[in-house]
Amino acid sequence: MSTSSPCTGTALRYATRHPERVTQLILYGSSVVKNASNSSETVIKAKAYLAMIESGWAKPSHQKLFADLFLGASPTPEETEYFMEMQRTSASQQVVTAYFRSMLTRETGFEVAAQVSVPTLLLHARDDQMCPFQNSLDLAAEIPGARLKPLQGDCHWLLMTSAQSEEYVNSIEAFLGEKSTTHADGTLASSSS
Repeated sequence: MSTSSPCTGTALRYATRHPERVTQLILYGSSVVKNASNSSETVIKAKAYLAMIESGWAKPSHQKLFADLFLGASPTPEETEYFMEMQRTSASQQVVTAYFRSMLTRETGFEVAAQVSVPTLLLHARDDQMCPFQNSLDLAAEIPGARLKPLQGDCHWLLMTSAQSEEYVNSIEAFLGEKSTTHADGTLASSSS
C-alpha cells in the first residue's frame, strides 16, 4: 500500500511504526519543521492561524484568507468559492480548533524521518504560502533515499484544474510504477517496471 497524507508527521510516524503496511510514501507540501521552537517563524504563523480559527472560523473574511493561503495567487473566483464552501461544511469551529491545537502540541514527525525505510517521494510547490519549500528540502535530506520533486507555483492545496496538476499526477504515477528492493546493507534501490 502507498500512503499519502495532508499531515506529514502522521504519515511519517505511521510509516516508521508499520513499515510492513507501507510500500511507498508520498508526501505533499510538508508541514514538518526541522528545528521547531516557540520562536520559529512556522510556530508563530501556526499560532496566528489558530487565533484566527478561534476568533472567526465561520467569518467570510477568515475563510477568504485561508483560501488565499492554501490556493495561492491564481485561483478562479469559482475555485475560491469552492474552497470557502468546503471550509464551511467540512468541520465546525470547535473541531478545527481542537485539530489545529493538537498539531501545535504534538511531536512534529521530523524526529522519526531518518527511520523511514520505504521509498519516499516529496512534492512541494516552490512558493507554497502555507508550508515553506525549505520544509521538504530538509525532510528529503533526512529520509534515506528520498526524492524531492519541486513544483512551480504557490498553491498548497493543489487544484486538479491548475497548470501543475498534470506534472503532479505524472510524478506520482511514475513513482508508483517503480519496483523497489532493499540491498543487504539496508539501503533502497528502485527501478522502473
